[in-house]
Amino acid sequence: MIDVDATAVPDRPSGVRTRLRGLYAAYGRLAGVPEVRLVVARNSTLLAECELGRVSVAEARPAPGPLLRCVRRLLEPTARAAREPLTHHETLPPGRAPALVTIHDVRYLLSPYESGLGWTAHTIRKAAYRTFLRRVLRRTAEVVTVSEATRLSLLERLGLEPSRVHVVENARWLEPVEARPSRATGPAFLLTVGHLEARKGLDLVIEALGLLRRSGREVPCLRVVGDGPARPAWQRRARSLGVHQEVQLLGPRPDTEVASLYRQARALVFPSRHEGFGFPVYEALAHGCPALVTPLPCFDGLPAPAVRAIPAEPVRWADALSETVQQPGPFRDAVGAARETLRSSTWTHSAEVLADVYERFSATCSRTR
Repeated sequence: MIDVDATAVPDRPSGVRTRLRGLYAAYGRLAGVPEVRLVVARNSTLLAECELGRVSVAEARPAPGPLLRCVRRLLEPTARAAREPLTHHETLPPGRAPALVTIHDVRYLLSPYESGLGWTAHTIRKAAYRTFLRRVLRRTAEVVTVSEATRLSLLERLGLEPSRVHVVENARWLEPVEARPSRATGPAFLLTVGHLEARKGLDLVIEALGLLRRSGREVPCLRVVGDGPARPAWQRRARSLGVHQEVQLLGPRPDTEVASLYRQARALVFPSRHEGFGFPVYEALAHGCPALVTPLPCFDGLPAPAVRAIPAEPVRWADALSETVQQPGPFRDAVGAARETLRSSTWTHSAEVLADVYERFSATCSRTR
């Protein structure tokens, strides 16, 4: 039995939630694979309405913050840790027992711009992250990452052994969610979906909208789904640039409503500074919506013009936003061909790769215990 510890996964829409649900629903349909039990926080809705097949579910006390988890584990005696079950942590653990850990991105190993933090906060976080992460990952049995780009960053920045770092990639083909029927009318709009934190780069798009306003061009409506700590700052900036009426902050929305927005939007706007994967881009494509993104390694190879990489310059984004709203046809027409290129990257394929990792993990631990 392998316990998948998801007790520290936030109980809100996120890439980690999307991965957890998609990957283990597919794993539960496989036969002849290591037995898995998902452990989630008590009263969590992470797995609500998710068919998990052979994967069992258990509840536990919600995990404390990362610092307290680190202190508790470091104080545990080795004898107790040795009795723990084989565990796959979906968040960073400093556990002594043989464990797998998933690393979703390496934002705090990069620059302040890419992490979205101020210089002081980033410097402190980066120093702690490098020291802590290197120590933790070198004593875990195996490391799982969600993309080849993240794997290469870990090898380069932390000096891990390549044989211990495995890519169990997120699915690029996501089945469209059933959209809630909508009679929404009004002007054409662009859409942003995600946690509202500085790393997501929405300030770049707000600046671009401000440029359109100052130049006398039409300012498109931008609907923003999600919430987070950067929301007040972005509201203030939109107001100072005179585009607060065009920037509509909708807050969190159910999946069915988000699916409807994807289908109506002229394009998804995704100006993130760093991503381990970038689920909203693939969700948009699944619903026939093109995407504007910043050039990131995780988006390499996605077909243009269904997915267009725009340099992180407000002037370039202003032009791209204007063109997308005024002439949407070529971009939407390209989405169908783009979706076909993604059909081989499914959750079933990812689950089969994960099963191989679990087989090796279990065999290694059996020999060393």
